[in-house]
Amino acid sequence: MTSFWKSEDKIFLLKVFFLGFIAILVSKFISSFEPDSYKLLVDILALFFKESGVAMMIAAVLGYTVEAMSREKQAKELAEFKQEISEDVLSAVFRKIIPDSIFIEVKRSVLDQTLIKKNAFLSYELSKLEPQQILDYGLSNEEAEEILVCEITTTYRLKNLSDIPITSHEVRCGVSCDLNDKLREHTSIYEARIDDQVLTKDELNKYISEGKGQGVKEFKKSVNIAGTKEFTVAFCSRTFKKLGDTEVWTTLMPTENMELEVGFPSCLEVGAKANHPKSLINHPKNPNVNRVKYELKHGVFPYQGITFWWHKKHQ
Repeated sequence: MTSFWKSEDKIFLLKVFFLGFIAILVSKFISSFEPDSYKLLVDILALFFKESGVAMMIAAVLGYTVEAMSREKQAKELAEFKQEISEDVLSAVFRKIIPDSIFIEVKRSVLDQTLIKKNAFLSYELSKLEPQQILDYGLSNEEAEEILVCEITTTYRLKNLSDIPITSHEVRCGVSCDLNDKLREHTSIYEARIDDQVLTKDELNKYISEGKGQGVKEFKKSVNIAGTKEFTVAFCSRTFKKLGDTEVWTTLMPTENMELEVGFPSCLEVGAKANHPKSLINHPKNPNVNRVKYELKHGVFPYQGITFWWHKKHQ
Protein backbone atom coordinates (compact mmCIF):
# COMPACT_ATOMS: atom_id res chain seq x y z
CA MET A 1 0.00 0.00 0.00
CA THR A 2 1.37 3.42 -0.91
CA SER A 3 1.47 5.90 1.95
CA PHE A 4 -0.28 9.23 1.38
CA TRP A 5 2.32 11.15 3.39
CA LYS A 6 5.57 11.40 1.38
CA SER A 7 8.05 13.13 3.67
CA GLU A 8 10.95 12.36 1.32
CA ASP A 9 9.25 14.18 -1.57
CA LYS A 10 10.15 17.90 -1.39
CA ILE A 11 7.62 18.84 -4.08
CA PHE A 12 4.87 17.11 -2.09
CA LEU A 13 5.87 18.99 1.08
CA LEU A 14 5.91 22.28 -0.82
CA LYS A 15 2.39 21.57 -2.08
CA VAL A 16 1.20 20.82 1.49
CA PHE A 17 2.75 24.06 2.73
CA PHE A 18 1.11 26.01 -0.10
CA LEU A 19 -2.29 24.38 0.57
CA GLY A 20 -1.94 25.35 4.23
CA PHE A 21 -1.28 28.93 3.21
CA ILE A 22 -4.35 28.86 0.91
CA ALA A 23 -6.46 27.44 3.76
CA ILE A 24 -5.45 30.35 6.01
CA LEU A 25 -6.38 32.83 3.26
CA VAL A 26 -9.77 31.10 2.89
CA SER A 27 -10.31 31.41 6.66
CA LYS A 28 -9.59 35.14 6.42
CA PHE A 29 -12.00 35.46 3.52
CA ILE A 30 -14.78 33.63 5.39
CA SER A 31 -14.18 35.72 8.51
CA SER A 32 -14.75 38.88 6.47
CA PHE A 33 -18.45 37.97 6.18
CA GLU A 34 -20.72 39.08 9.02
CA PRO A 35 -24.13 37.54 8.27
CA ASP A 36 -27.07 38.17 10.56
CA SER A 37 -27.82 34.47 10.55
CA TYR A 38 -25.51 31.44 10.50
CA LYS A 39 -22.79 33.45 12.30
CA LEU A 40 -21.82 30.42 14.38
CA LEU A 41 -21.44 28.30 11.23
CA VAL A 42 -19.26 30.97 9.59
CA ASP A 43 -17.05 31.18 12.69
CA ILE A 44 -16.67 27.39 12.78
CA LEU A 45 -15.71 27.21 9.08
CA ALA A 46 -13.21 30.07 9.44
CA LEU A 47 -11.64 28.40 12.48
CA PHE A 48 -11.52 25.02 10.66
CA PHE A 49 -9.69 26.42 7.64
CA LYS A 50 -7.34 28.46 9.82
CA GLU A 51 -6.34 25.56 12.07
CA SER A 52 -6.10 23.16 9.11
CA GLY A 53 -3.85 25.60 7.27
CA VAL A 54 -1.55 26.11 10.25
CA ALA A 55 -1.40 22.33 10.82
CA MET A 56 -0.49 21.66 7.18
CA MET A 57 2.25 24.31 7.19
CA ILE A 58 3.75 22.95 10.44
CA ALA A 59 3.56 19.38 9.12
CA ALA A 60 5.36 20.38 5.92
CA VAL A 61 8.14 22.16 7.84
CA LEU A 62 8.56 19.22 10.23
CA GLY A 63 8.56 16.79 7.33
CA TYR A 64 11.38 18.73 5.69
CA THR A 65 13.53 19.20 8.82
CA VAL A 66 12.93 16.62 11.56
CA GLU A 67 12.22 13.67 9.29
CA ALA A 68 15.09 14.59 6.98
CA MET A 69 17.49 14.58 9.94
CA SER A 70 16.03 11.28 11.10
CA ARG A 71 16.62 9.71 7.67
CA GLU A 72 20.20 11.01 7.63
CA LYS A 73 20.83 9.50 11.06
CA GLN A 74 19.33 6.17 10.00
CA ALA A 75 21.45 6.14 6.83
CA LYS A 76 24.61 6.80 8.85
CA GLU A 77 23.77 4.07 11.37
CA LEU A 78 23.06 1.63 8.52
CA ALA A 79 26.40 2.44 6.86
CA GLU A 80 28.25 1.88 10.15
CA PHE A 81 26.38 -1.39 10.70
CA LYS A 82 27.27 -2.64 7.20
CA GLN A 83 30.92 -1.76 7.76
CA GLU A 84 31.00 -3.58 11.11
CA ILE A 85 29.39 -6.68 9.54
CA SER A 86 31.94 -6.65 6.69
CA GLU A 87 34.83 -6.39 9.14
CA ASP A 88 33.47 -9.24 11.28
CA VAL A 89 33.12 -11.52 8.24
CA LEU A 90 36.65 -10.71 7.03
CA SER A 91 38.04 -11.24 10.53
CA ALA A 92 36.45 -14.67 10.74
CA VAL A 93 37.89 -15.70 7.36
CA PHE A 94 41.41 -14.38 7.98
CA ARG A 95 41.69 -15.89 11.45
CA LYS A 96 41.10 -19.32 9.91
CA ILE A 97 44.14 -19.09 7.63
CA ILE A 98 46.77 -16.86 9.33
CA PRO A 99 48.08 -16.48 12.90
CA ASP A 100 46.46 -13.85 15.11
CA SER A 101 49.63 -11.77 15.41
CA ILE A 102 49.82 -11.38 11.60
CA PHE A 103 46.06 -10.79 11.31
CA ILE A 104 46.24 -7.97 13.88
CA GLU A 105 48.87 -6.20 11.77
CA VAL A 106 46.90 -6.74 8.53
CA LYS A 107 43.78 -5.40 10.24
CA ARG A 108 45.59 -2.33 11.61
CA SER A 109 47.39 -1.38 8.43
CA VAL A 110 44.81 -2.39 5.79
CA LEU A 111 41.38 -3.56 6.93
CA ASP A 112 40.81 -0.70 9.39
CA GLN A 113 41.81 1.88 6.81
CA THR A 114 38.94 3.74 5.16
CA LEU A 115 41.25 6.20 3.40
CA ILE A 116 43.52 5.23 0.50
CA LYS A 117 45.81 6.85 -2.05
CA LYS A 118 45.38 6.27 -5.78
CA ASN A 119 47.86 6.88 -8.59
CA ALA A 120 50.65 8.25 -6.41
CA PHE A 121 53.22 10.09 -8.53
CA LEU A 122 56.70 11.35 -7.60
CA SER A 123 59.04 13.32 -9.84
CA TYR A 124 62.69 14.21 -9.06
CA GLU A 125 64.33 16.74 -11.39
CA LEU A 126 68.05 16.63 -10.61
CA SER A 127 70.34 19.29 -12.06
CA LYS A 128 73.78 20.79 -11.53
CA LEU A 129 74.02 24.19 -9.87
CA GLU A 130 74.19 27.17 -12.23
CA PRO A 131 77.02 29.72 -11.73
CA GLN A 132 74.59 32.33 -10.41
CA GLN A 133 73.13 29.84 -7.93
CA ILE A 134 76.64 29.05 -6.65
CA LEU A 135 77.15 32.75 -5.96
CA ASP A 136 73.68 33.24 -4.44
CA TYR A 137 74.12 30.26 -2.12
CA GLY A 138 77.63 31.29 -1.07
CA LEU A 139 79.23 28.00 -2.14
CA SER A 140 82.73 27.32 -3.39
CA ASN A 141 83.19 25.64 -6.77
CA GLU A 142 84.45 22.52 -4.99
CA GLU A 143 81.32 22.36 -2.82
CA ALA A 144 79.04 22.96 -5.78
CA GLU A 145 80.58 20.06 -7.73
CA GLU A 146 79.17 17.60 -5.17
CA ILE A 147 75.66 19.10 -4.94
CA LEU A 148 72.53 18.76 -7.10
CA VAL A 149 69.41 20.92 -7.16
CA CYS A 150 66.36 18.67 -6.71
CA GLU A 151 62.92 19.90 -7.81
CA ILE A 152 60.26 17.56 -6.42
CA THR A 153 56.67 17.13 -7.61
CA THR A 154 54.31 14.76 -5.84
CA THR A 155 50.64 14.11 -6.58
CA TYR A 156 48.03 11.54 -5.59
CA ARG A 157 44.29 10.99 -5.35
CA LEU A 158 42.92 10.71 -1.81
CA LYS A 159 39.74 8.61 -1.53
CA ASN A 160 37.36 7.92 1.35
CA LEU A 161 36.19 4.33 0.82
CA SER A 162 33.34 4.51 3.33
CA ASP A 163 30.04 6.36 3.37
CA ILE A 164 31.04 7.93 6.70
CA PRO A 165 32.74 11.37 6.62
CA ILE A 166 36.34 11.57 7.86
CA THR A 167 37.07 14.63 9.97
CA SER A 168 40.42 16.33 10.55
CA HIS A 169 42.57 14.19 8.26
CA GLU A 170 46.04 15.74 8.18
CA VAL A 171 47.45 16.28 4.69
CA ARG A 172 51.24 16.40 5.01
CA CYS A 173 54.34 17.06 2.94
CA GLY A 174 57.93 17.27 4.08
CA VAL A 175 61.25 18.31 2.57
CA SER A 176 64.70 18.34 4.15
CA CYS A 177 68.31 19.25 3.50
CA ASP A 178 71.18 18.18 5.75
CA LEU A 179 74.05 18.84 3.33
CA ASN A 180 75.08 22.39 4.08
CA ASP A 181 73.86 25.14 6.42
CA LYS A 182 74.01 27.61 3.52
CA LEU A 183 71.40 25.64 1.57
CA ARG A 184 68.77 25.15 4.27
CA GLU A 185 67.19 28.58 3.83
CA HIS A 186 66.76 27.83 0.11
CA THR A 187 64.91 24.56 0.79
CA SER A 188 61.19 25.15 0.35
CA ILE A 189 57.69 23.87 -0.32
CA TYR A 190 56.51 26.48 -2.79
CA GLU A 191 53.23 25.15 -4.19
CA ALA A 192 50.31 23.10 -2.83
CA ARG A 193 46.96 22.07 -4.30
CA ILE A 194 44.28 20.33 -2.24
CA ASP A 195 40.90 19.42 -3.71
CA ASP A 196 41.42 21.67 -6.77
CA GLN A 197 42.28 24.65 -4.52
CA VAL A 198 45.73 26.15 -5.07
CA LEU A 199 46.96 27.67 -1.83
CA THR A 200 48.27 31.22 -1.85
CA LYS A 201 51.77 32.04 -0.61
CA ASP A 202 50.34 33.34 2.69
CA GLU A 203 48.28 30.16 3.16
CA LEU A 204 51.36 28.03 2.47
CA ASN A 205 53.40 29.90 5.06
CA LYS A 206 50.58 29.43 7.58
CA TYR A 207 50.77 25.63 7.34
CA ILE A 208 54.55 25.18 6.98
CA SER A 209 56.71 24.79 10.08
CA GLU A 210 60.17 23.57 11.04
CA GLY A 211 60.10 19.79 11.50
CA LYS A 212 62.19 17.48 13.64
CA GLY A 213 65.79 17.18 12.53
CA GLN A 214 68.10 19.58 10.73
CA GLY A 215 66.80 21.47 7.72
CA VAL A 216 63.33 19.85 7.80
CA LYS A 217 60.27 21.79 6.65
CA GLU A 218 56.80 20.29 7.02
CA PHE A 219 53.41 21.20 5.60
CA LYS A 220 50.40 20.13 7.71
CA LYS A 221 46.76 20.95 7.05
CA SER A 222 43.64 19.25 8.44
CA VAL A 223 40.82 18.58 5.99
CA ASN A 224 37.38 16.99 6.22
CA ILE A 225 36.55 14.31 3.64
CA ALA A 226 32.91 13.50 2.88
CA GLY A 227 31.77 9.90 2.47
CA THR A 228 33.05 8.30 -0.80
CA LYS A 229 34.71 11.59 -1.78
CA GLU A 230 37.89 11.57 -3.87
CA PHE A 231 40.19 14.49 -4.69
CA THR A 232 43.73 15.37 -5.79
CA VAL A 233 46.61 16.47 -3.57
CA ALA A 234 49.76 17.96 -5.16
CA PHE A 235 52.96 19.59 -3.90
CA CYS A 236 56.02 21.20 -5.46
CA SER A 237 59.19 21.60 -3.42
CA ARG A 238 62.91 22.23 -3.75
CA THR A 239 65.87 20.75 -1.91
CA PHE A 240 69.48 19.75 -2.54
CA LYS A 241 71.05 16.31 -2.88
CA LYS A 242 74.49 14.75 -3.04
CA LEU A 243 75.95 13.84 -6.41
CA GLY A 244 75.51 10.19 -5.46
CA ASP A 245 72.59 9.25 -3.22
CA THR A 246 69.78 6.80 -2.47
CA GLU A 247 66.13 7.62 -1.71
CA VAL A 248 63.36 5.38 -0.34
CA TRP A 249 59.82 6.39 -1.35
CA THR A 250 57.23 4.63 0.79
CA THR A 251 53.54 5.14 1.52
CA LEU A 252 51.94 5.44 4.96
CA MET A 253 48.50 4.25 3.84
CA PRO A 254 47.21 1.62 1.39
CA THR A 255 47.97 2.87 -2.12
CA GLU A 256 46.82 1.81 -5.56
CA ASN A 257 49.63 2.29 -8.12
CA MET A 258 52.87 4.25 -7.71
CA GLU A 259 54.77 6.00 -10.50
CA LEU A 260 58.28 7.49 -10.31
CA GLU A 261 60.04 9.78 -12.79
CA VAL A 262 63.60 11.02 -12.48
CA GLY A 263 65.26 13.63 -14.70
CA PHE A 264 69.03 13.91 -14.33
CA PRO A 265 72.22 15.37 -15.84
CA SER A 266 74.10 13.36 -18.44
CA CYS A 267 76.94 12.66 -16.00
CA LEU A 268 74.70 10.43 -13.84
CA GLU A 269 73.21 6.96 -13.94
CA VAL A 270 69.86 6.22 -12.26
CA GLY A 271 68.35 2.94 -11.04
CA ALA A 272 65.38 1.72 -9.00
CA LYS A 273 63.83 -1.37 -7.43
CA ALA A 274 60.51 -2.18 -5.78
CA ASN A 275 60.18 -2.74 -2.03
CA HIS A 276 57.33 -5.05 -2.93
CA PRO A 277 56.77 -8.68 -3.99
CA LYS A 278 56.04 -7.47 -7.54
CA SER A 279 58.62 -5.96 -9.87
CA LEU A 280 58.74 -2.44 -11.24
CA ILE A 281 57.71 -1.69 -14.80
CA ASN A 282 60.77 0.00 -16.32
CA HIS A 283 59.57 2.14 -19.22
CA PRO A 284 61.83 2.35 -22.29
CA LYS A 285 64.20 5.31 -22.15
CA ASN A 286 64.79 7.75 -24.97
CA PRO A 287 68.60 7.69 -25.46
CA ASN A 288 68.57 11.45 -26.20
CA VAL A 289 66.64 12.36 -23.04
CA ASN A 290 68.01 11.98 -19.53
CA ARG A 291 64.81 10.76 -17.91
CA VAL A 292 63.63 7.41 -16.53
CA LYS A 293 60.16 6.27 -15.54
CA TYR A 294 59.14 3.38 -13.28
CA GLU A 295 55.71 2.10 -12.28
CA LEU A 296 54.47 -0.18 -9.53
CA LYS A 297 51.00 -1.00 -10.86
CA HIS A 298 49.79 -2.96 -7.88
CA GLY A 299 48.23 -2.51 -4.48
CA VAL A 300 50.87 -1.21 -2.08
CA PHE A 301 50.73 -1.72 1.70
CA PRO A 302 52.02 0.86 4.20
CA TYR A 303 55.83 1.08 4.25
CA GLN A 304 56.16 -0.62 0.88
CA GLY A 305 57.26 1.43 -2.12
CA ILE A 306 60.25 2.14 -4.38
CA THR A 307 63.95 2.57 -3.65
CA PHE A 308 65.88 4.59 -6.25
CA TRP A 309 69.43 5.90 -6.55
CA TRP A 310 71.81 7.87 -8.72
CA HIS A 311 75.59 8.09 -9.01
CA LYS A 312 78.27 9.28 -11.41
CA LYS A 313 78.67 7.22 -14.55
CA HIS A 314 81.52 4.75 -14.45
CA GLN A 315 84.30 5.76 -16.78
